[in-house]
Amino acid sequence: MVVAVDVGYGYVKAAGAEGRRVSWPTTLRRRAPGGGYAALGQAAGRRVRVQRPGAEPAEYQAGEAGRRAWAADAADRAGYDVQVLAAAAALGAAGDTDVLLGLPLALWVQQPQRRALRDALEGIEATVAVNGGPEARISIRSVRVLPQGAGAFQWALRQDPSLARRPVGLIDVGYRTTDYLVMRRVATGLAPDEASCGSADLGAGQVYERVRAALSEEAAVLVPEGAVEDAIGNYGGQMFLRGREVDAGAQVEDATRTLAAEVTEEIRRAWGDRLPLLGAVLLSGGGGEAVAPFLRDLHPLARPMPDALWANALGFLAMAGATVQG
Repeated sequence: MVVAVDVGYGYVKAAGAEGRRVSWPTTLRRRAPGGGYAALGQAAGRRVRVQRPGAEPAEYQAGEAGRRAWAADAADRAGYDVQVLAAAAALGAAGDTDVLLGLPLALWVQQPQRRALRDALEGIEATVAVNGGPEARISIRSVRVLPQGAGAFQWALRQDPSLARRPVGLIDVGYRTTDYLVMRRVATGLAPDEASCGSADLGAGQVYERVRAALSEEAAVLVPEGAVEDAIGNYGGQMFLRGREVDAGAQVEDATRTLAAEVTEEIRRAWGDRLPLLGAVLLSGGGGEAVAPFLRDLHPLARPMPDALWANALGFLAMAGATVQG
């Protein structure tokens, strides 16, 4: 089975060729054996049990809202392998499994990063159970590391083949980073304009962090990481601070507008005089959907693409030649 797993700084997004999709926040907490689990729904996270050959089983809670802790190098990120195994099992993988992964452009261009991530995962074998479901024996047969953004463009091209006949800009706004690229026609087909491709440390996570800092100062109480995101996702933006009800939604909207302005400034700097010549500007990623209403001044054709959150994972499958159901 082939699975695409986009392990982002904020969320894991994974897709299989049969059309199945799973996603959860990129958090992971190991639990003591036999410690039990709270009754959690699908939206709250995943209970994951992993047993490797010759080792005792390990139990984890993946996907609770909270702190995302990442190393600078992808291969050194604690729990990356567990997230990939959990995603593969949740998609129904069993036996030999080929995994497609993504890295932000700024990391993907560093060949040692790609090689280290591949070497860290290729050959892993484990028996995995998710949310108390049946155990699946998974062997990661191969790992292919692809650039985020390029996957989203490939998926956009599947949805609208006419994009191949015009220069296209794509802005992939994630949780921590924003990748951008311009695709154009050359004699051999489609190719990225290398001078117009890159990454910026801008993302939706900054929106939540700015609101958290403002609310902490306003209420004179430390708002924990993940609390604003939890309020937006599960309580319609409502929070309680020291017994007072607070609507965080308005502050999140203001912070999103600020993020959109920063993304606009970065794109205008990176694309320069190429920007007005583009025949489409596509927005992907969960952050892309969020900032889309505030990017109307960037380009008249700027729009979020279908399946924006899943675009990279679906595009990775398409790049590998898999038959993908959108």
